[in-house]
Amino acid sequence: MLSGKYVVSWLWKPQAQKNLALNKALCETRLCRKVRKMMPEEYTAYDNQFKTLLKEGHIELLPNDCVPQTFLLH
Repeated sequence: MLSGKYVVSWLWKPQAQKNLALNKALCETRLCRKVRKMMPEEYTAYDNQFKTLLKEGHIELLPNDCVPQTFLLH
């Protein structure tokens, strides 16, 4: 626990991190396809879920100058 939050490490072995692809394009493509297939009420629910996760501190926005190690599909 860290500040009352459950924290987990990456899902893969530490030595595998150096071989991770950034895969931003793959994640963006998958997200665009998912959003295109959604009905308006599904999109609203999806958007609200992310807003709730952000507000509750389960996820966070990265600063514009931050380059992530990789992107995870969801």
